[in-house]
Amino acid sequence: MSINFMSTNGLLSLMKMVHLSPGTGRSALVLCALLAFLIGHAQRAPEHAYTILFSTPIALAQEKFIHEALRSQDPDAQVWINAAEQNTLARVHAPIDRDLLQADLAPCGLVITYFGRPISDHPHMKSLPAGDVAMPVFKDSGDPAVDNARYEVEKKAWVEAHPAAYQQLTAPE
Repeated sequence: MSINFMSTNGLLSLMKMVHLSPGTGRSALVLCALLAFLIGHAQRAPEHAYTILFSTPIALAQEKFIHEALRSQDPDAQVWINAAEQNTLARVHAPIDRDLLQADLAPCGLVITYFGRPISDHPHMKSLPAGDVAMPVFKDSGDPAVDNARYEVEKKAWVEAHPAAYQQLTAPE
């Protein structure tokens, strides 16, 4: 939404339409409040939503780092942290720089494994049937051979336990 009548001529014509006179102070105040609201609302930046997945569970002390790192890039960021699932959802009005975010989070030991649109909105991610357990998540401990082996074992066990869900996830659209 854009408001383009804020030129001097536009404002004068608007005031003439309302017939502002010395006895209409209250009307002028209401008009100014309305204009301020419309201008502020029209200039609001678009909202962005990000999902951020981490390689390890999020400790309570690390939650503060996440809030501070995101709010350093957008002071009005809304942040929801799910420590058990190792993820964070952020709604912001300014784009977030992943590299800067990772640099801010590195001192507390958090490593970002996914940064992007919310998973449910991602075109390559399909939802699981209701009631099924989510697929295993790759956990980065710093030893790629061990991490890859652990993930493959967990994935194989999950596929064997949930063949219908795996088929749904891997089926072509």
